Amino acid sequence: MGKYSAAELHSKALRDGARLGREIFGLSMEVIVEQESPWPAVAMYDRWADRVKIFANRVAQEAAAGADSERLVTQAVAHEFGHGREARLFAESGVCPWYLCVDANCKLETEQGFYLGKDFHREFAQLTSRIQDFPIDRKLSEYGVRDQTAKARITRIEQLLQREPSDPVGRMQLRLQTLFYLPSDLRHHAFGDISDEDKIRIRQFTTSVLGERTWEQAARLISSREFGDIVTYERITTAYFRDFLNIEAKFESVARERLGELPVFWTSPTYRALHIY
Repeated sequence: MGKYSAAELHSKALRDGARLGREIFGLSMEVIVEQESPWPAVAMYDRWADRVKIFANRVAQEAAAGADSERLVTQAVAHEFGHGREARLFAESGVCPWYLCVDANCKLETEQGFYLGKDFHREFAQLTSRIQDFPIDRKLSEYGVRDQTAKARITRIEQLLQREPSDPVGRMQLRLQTLFYLPSDLRHHAFGDISDEDKIRIRQFTTSVLGERTWEQAARLISSREFGDIVTYERITTAYFRDFLNIEAKFESVARERLGELPVFWTSPTYRALHIY
């Protein structure tokens, strides 16, 4: 598949995604197309403008890895409407799920030494987003909408297996990468539009790096949250950092002005946000 233009992405699939988002999550939002994404995601909920962005370059990459581009666009847009609905529930509950503060003394300890937590700010932010994704895709699956990004994960796993590290540092880095991605692997396994054989491959790869016990423990934790359950989101997020990364994490008060420009439904002077120690 060649490079998408914005016009090509404004297709029936794009409209279908917005329609499903309205029907399933009960809200309307603007959907815009951009050529390049700063994040490794096909689409994102733009929390500052309360709209959905879909990225042409990421659609092309996922399609090259085997995804059906029409289904991918539809699912990605509908998924981000789920984030938009939960944004309103987060605001009502006094929780900001996107802001996080990493303490200067935070250390990510491993068998090969420790890393400074501040060097993993981006990975921590992506992890919290992946924790939010699972109940959204479970909700979509109830309407027959399956996760289309799982096919690209299969391609990525094949690449990782071809250059599996043999040195201790490389293996530890792979372990950390797999821990950060584990909530998405659980989502792909549960809701991916892939064969049962490919679901087994995802589980086998992940357990070969992390162990069967970690997979089962994480699966129980991540799947325990229902869509819109904000209290459980706080519990799951702090538990994941504690149990799998051995890091203390708490939701603590932060002034609204520190969160930047947000839509009008964010009205509280303070919100609880994730602090990592």
